[in-house]
Amino acid sequence: MSGLLGLLYTLPDSLFAGAVPLGDVPAATSASEERSADSDPASSTPLEDELSRARLDGGMTCLTCGIGVRVPGFASASEQRDHFHTDWHRHNARRKAVGRLPLAEDEFERLAANDGELSSISGSESGSDNEPGAAAAAQRRRGSGGVRVCFTARDGRHFAVWRALLAPDAAAAPGVPAAALADLRATAGPWAAGGSGGPGGAGAPLEVLAHKTFHRYVVRAKQGGRQAGKDATGKFAKSAGSQLRRYNEVMLERDIQATLRSWQAHLAAASLIFVQAPGMNAAAIFGGNAPPLSRADLRLRTVPFPTRRPTFAEAKRVVRTLLTVYTAAPPAPAPPPPPHAEARAKQPRATGGKAGAEPDQSHAAAQPEPPPPEPEEPPLHRAARTGDATKVAQLLEAGADPALPDSRGRTAYALAPAGAEGREARDAFRRRRAAAGEAATDWAAAGVPEALTPEMEAAQAARQAEKKTRLKEREKERRARAVERKAAADAEAAERATAEVAAAAAAAAEQAGRQRVRAAAPAAAAARAAEEARLNREQLAAAAEARMARLQRVAQQQQLW
Repeated sequence: MSGLLGLLYTLPDSLFAGAVPLGDVPAATSASEERSADSDPASSTPLEDELSRARLDGGMTCLTCGIGVRVPGFASASEQRDHFHTDWHRHNARRKAVGRLPLAEDEFERLAANDGELSSISGSESGSDNEPGAAAAAQRRRGSGGVRVCFTARDGRHFAVWRALLAPDAAAAPGVPAAALADLRATAGPWAAGGSGGPGGAGAPLEVLAHKTFHRYVVRAKQGGRQAGKDATGKFAKSAGSQLRRYNEVMLERDIQATLRSWQAHLAAASLIFVQAPGMNAAAIFGGNAPPLSRADLRLRTVPFPTRRPTFAEAKRVVRTLLTVYTAAPPAPAPPPPPHAEARAKQPRATGGKAGAEPDQSHAAAQPEPPPPEPEEPPLHRAARTGDATKVAQLLEAGADPALPDSRGRTAYALAPAGAEGREARDAFRRRRAAAGEAATDWAAAGVPEALTPEMEAAQAARQAEKKTRLKEREKERRARAVERKAAADAEAAERATAEVAAAAAAAAEQAGRQRVRAAAPAAAAARAAEEARLNREQLAAAAEARMARLQRVAQQQQLW
């Protein structure tokens, strides 16, 4: 187990002067290194034994956080679902995924209040686990940069530094020249440009030149994975969320490339550039017509250990981890080949050709012994893992021990599928516990909950039947209310339609009356004009007759004279 010796540029030169490389050693993180990197004072909460001895009641539990084991279970299913969306549960789920014990709620709250590293709770703890190609990227790190190089100092001490600091990722040769460590120490100037308050904390000889963090909604909720990865499968979703994620992916790539281009002066002056961009995230750094970085750049290295969500606090942790010098034991020499392998190597192989032909040398090297075969899975474990309740019941009745662990220490009950898929298989264990009695085996060690008696099953069936009856009654009432609402709506709609028809008829009648008035007005005016003309004619005729009468009288008088 390795320990922490100090930072690369704070240790004395006497440790590195004349150091001789011995070879690569695996970068297995010890418990002390894990606690130092995470600053987690509660990483050893003794909860594992309690989880194995838990007796669950009704399934309203969370084994990840210990609810229903150390504290009472949930009061309802909605409360349980709400718990699964909390930061406390997400944090414990990530701890469980890496083999660490969960935190109690008060411990988590205290850690969240005091530790800035928990600013990335809502995101991914490891950027390598949530992207396509993460496994391949992790394998590449293990194969090239994901190891440390062990050195022997003049005083006999052994120490190790990350291999990625000494050689590019593409350097597959196991050996690292001794001059590489001296060259790394010669670059102390740029690393030690600042004073206290840098990425390493107080007193660390580091300075932050620039930093920037982008957060955009690009991962599909509950399903995980980038939207571009989903589109690559041929299933092109058209929802509003998918459109938003596609837009955010384009904008995120644009923001990253613009930021890296603004840092060109810093990148050009850098001796080493460490990048962690698994899967399709690499397109933002190496893609496009004018990528900010080139894969052919020998200064470019992959971060040789898992990283979390990209935050400023995580960037400081990565820099400090890269600069850490570890105490290490020298790598063990390769074991000598077995004698029978040497004998096989010395024997010539018949080629079946003519006499005097050269023996085939392609198999002259010693063949490694095959690894030991994996232990066969017990039948009860196999039946439980597949959810075969009938087979589980038969094996238990035949005398199979449910407390017997497999090669990985797991009991058969723990392998039963979760949810409704494995409910019948789990109930088979509980029925056997009721039938065989508590003295038949160590049921607590087997992880089997309380016995499931016929009376309990009958009561459960009665509750289910009652629940179905209530649901049917509620559905009947809901349909009746829906019919009533529809009838009321139809009546109201009919009334509105009748009122609208009456209003339309009144408006039409009023419009027709106005039109008749407008049509009768010209006729009345013509009649008045005709009457006036008749009166004028009569007056003119009367005046003419009067003049004629006067003229006749005048003519008669003249005759008389």
